[in-house]
Amino acid sequence: MKADASVTQDAAVAGYAFGPIVVEVASRQIWRDGDAVVVPSKAFDALVYLAARPDRTVTKDDLITAVWKDVSVSEDSLVHSMSALRRALGDDSTNPRLIITVPRRGYRLNGPVRTILEPFDDPIAAAAVASASPATVEADSVLILPPAPAPRVQWQWRNPWILAAIAVAVAVAVGVIAWPFLAPPKRPAGAAILLTQPAPEGAILASGGILSPDSRYMVFVAHDPKSAQARLYLKQMDSPDLQSLAGTEGASHPFWSPTSEMIGFFADGQLKVMNLQGDLPKAIAAVPVSAGGGSWSASGTILFSDWQTGLYRVDPAVGRVARVSTVARSAGEIVQNLPQFLPDGRHFLFYLLSSNPDQTGSYVGSLDSAERVRVLPQSNAAATYAAPGYLLYVQNQILMAQRFDASRLQVTGKPVEVARNVSAPNDADGEMISASASLLTYRFGAKTQELAWFDRGGRRGSSIPGGKALRSPMISGDQKQLVAMDLGPGLWMVDLERNAGTRLGQGMYPLWSPDGSRIAFESYNSLTVYLRNIGSAVADQVLVNDNERKILSDWSPAGDYLVYATLNANTKLDLVALPMSGDRKPIPLLHTQFNESEGRISPNGGWIAYVSDESGTQEVYVQRFPSLGDKRIVSIGGGVEPMWRRDGKELFYLSPDYSIVSVPFEPSEPPRIGQPTPLFRAPVNTSSTRNHYVVSPDGQRFLINVEDQSTYLSPITVMVNWIQGLPAQ
Repeated sequence: MKADASVTQDAAVAGYAFGPIVVEVASRQIWRDGDAVVVPSKAFDALVYLAARPDRTVTKDDLITAVWKDVSVSEDSLVHSMSALRRALGDDSTNPRLIITVPRRGYRLNGPVRTILEPFDDPIAAAAVASASPATVEADSVLILPPAPAPRVQWQWRNPWILAAIAVAVAVAVGVIAWPFLAPPKRPAGAAILLTQPAPEGAILASGGILSPDSRYMVFVAHDPKSAQARLYLKQMDSPDLQSLAGTEGASHPFWSPTSEMIGFFADGQLKVMNLQGDLPKAIAAVPVSAGGGSWSASGTILFSDWQTGLYRVDPAVGRVARVSTVARSAGEIVQNLPQFLPDGRHFLFYLLSSNPDQTGSYVGSLDSAERVRVLPQSNAAATYAAPGYLLYVQNQILMAQRFDASRLQVTGKPVEVARNVSAPNDADGEMISASASLLTYRFGAKTQELAWFDRGGRRGSSIPGGKALRSPMISGDQKQLVAMDLGPGLWMVDLERNAGTRLGQGMYPLWSPDGSRIAFESYNSLTVYLRNIGSAVADQVLVNDNERKILSDWSPAGDYLVYATLNANTKLDLVALPMSGDRKPIPLLHTQFNESEGRISPNGGWIAYVSDESGTQEVYVQRFPSLGDKRIVSIGGGVEPMWRRDGKELFYLSPDYSIVSVPFEPSEPPRIGQPTPLFRAPVNTSSTRNHYVVSPDGQRFLINVEDQSTYLSPITVMVNWIQGLPAQ
């Protein structure tokens, strides 16, 4: 082995900086423009090796020898790691700015690399120094940053004492482990050990890892980015292998039986279960397409949530579904979800979101009565129970643990910090916290998103500035103003000519009036629709206020109707038209046993495109408007979010694989609908929202709510001996 082929660093070197990138060696952290990014362990080692040798091309053989020390791997492993590294750093192999590929030889970093000698805790300041121009920072200069607090403890995998500790800890939990984890992110010092599980090769993680009660297995969802097809993957903790589970295509929200012998999940509007012996899944009950959050008690009862209506129980033996709890919209309740059985098998945790902060929080309910007790009042704290008696929740991206007496249904003591920069549980996105007495799983980092323009070929253009995660965008008729909502939820108006944003206060799902002088929007609990005059001090006007949740969809071109979907416990999502004159009494448009939503009125006002699941799959349809009739299907193979071109001669929709699809439309007698043509795969943020994109008047550009691709690299983190690692109370 060559003496130079080592990733061991000079102890005096704290890190490196180049371009917008800062690397902290001891903590194995990378920052891009001041934001932390996650890369696989081998990719990090490769970057450090390159940064330590900025003056030359590093051969592939040297990199493989240094990074995969004492392990025989092919060149494909290096190529895969470099590809993951480029994605995380925002680099492009076809037009590289940071990492240069030297054909048939190896790699080198592009531009000057500065060495950081002193430990630092301010990556934003370091990034500012790193991005300084060569005129102010010489190419071979050494950065000495201001004094910082003591370095944070970080596990180092090549230390034999740490490796021994891992072997002992995991042996206690699940037997001798042979899991090829990547290197861990940071956490507070303690006895716990961090391991990480990346996405399967060529796939993207679509959920957190769900641990079996006996800690021997973990199941999670990942999907193929080419087909957008999700499936379940099983990790046996004492094996290096990762198993793709046959028959789980389209799966979401997996959960375990109490014996750790079976897995439940949701797919195709059904609740399914499967064993670990290789048998195909079995459907046991029909459930709403919005079902999720399953939990399985020792007595055999399965509990799940439907965000539209409440909580339900299922007896797997007979497949009978019965309601346990109903979302009380008249009392301001919005969502009940994330149910989890407590040890007695009769009580369960669940999260309740309400327009009243005094009602929002984590509750304990019962199968035997309608009584419920709020055990965590924090408004954004969805709790997870962990044996032998803890509640885990995320507050401001900090994972907290607090002791919980399951017999008295009370928390005790003070909450303690477990980890930072943790994604909060989110039933819609599949993010979950899972724990046993020895293991704990979560994912680092919150998903980041922005609005960016794309042409019909999928080439990305400019982004909407402002630094806010704006979603559900709508652009004014003159194309000069944009309204959208943030995660607050708050309303924003962006001047597209000046690139300046103004917060308009709380609200959801805004719509522009045809003349751009007003906006309609919803209250936080989605029960009230308001009208606001832009640039006027006149108070907002209440248009409709009742006990049904609403999702505003469109404002007719003539300004005479607002269209919205309303949520009914019996008929699900229905489409309603609200006249903007006269008595303003809502008019039912589509009121069936199926879900109908996302109504978009054609530019001539004569047609309405909408989404219905009447066929068993969400598809885009058109009918005449306002008097319905002459119904036609537009999409083929599934579709949502219809949008019209301004002349009404083209419809767009989003396909199941997130492609923007174009359909010619001729409003003749009868109407002529062309063949759907996919334009490009849109890198949409997959979180739940009204619309992920809007189209320009000429149909040549699309403003899309995109997700930062580096978040796809965030692995599942597994903390071993997590309770022993908690700070002393």
